[in-house]
Amino acid sequence: MEAIRGNPRAILGANRYCATLVEHVQKPEPLLDLGKLALTLRPANKAEKERLAYVLWEAGRSALVESRLESAKELIASAKALRVDGVSDYHSLDRSEPWKSPFEKDKGLAKLLADLESGALDAAQHKVKGRSAKAGKAGKVILRLSDKALGDLAGVEGGDPPLPRFGAWDHLGRFQ
Repeated sequence: MEAIRGNPRAILGANRYCATLVEHVQKPEPLLDLGKLALTLRPANKAEKERLAYVLWEAGRSALVESRLESAKELIASAKALRVDGVSDYHSLDRSEPWKSPFEKDKGLAKLLADLESGALDAAQHKVKGRSAKAGKAGKVILRLSDKALGDLAGVEGGDPPLPRFGAWDHLGRFQ
């Protein structure tokens, strides 16, 4: 990916690679790596700004979902600093409608973004990590964390566990 830096078509390539990662690969690591690289690119015109904004917004979303709060802050702030809407060539050419920010489409992501910007996510993670460090110094292990505390640590909303804790699935797909 380092070869992209310095190439006059770097932003175009980053935009198309980002669309592939978002739409098909759907794994955070390559998108976060692309986001780090995108932070070093400098757009020369409005079209490049729009393409770069798309990369930064999507990488910021991925960082936020993965609870990499410092990276998310940096990527999202850089996207906002461009002061343009993101444009994805993939969506413009291959889809019936242009790309829309995931923070506009998904209320859960919008809430996470608001919590990131207000410092609420940092405070929640700091609280849980502090509790863990305090228990570690006392030689104790935290055996039980509430679903909310786990969600705060992971950067997602806590709630019911995804699967019931006890029981088994029968041959008809019913949980007993």
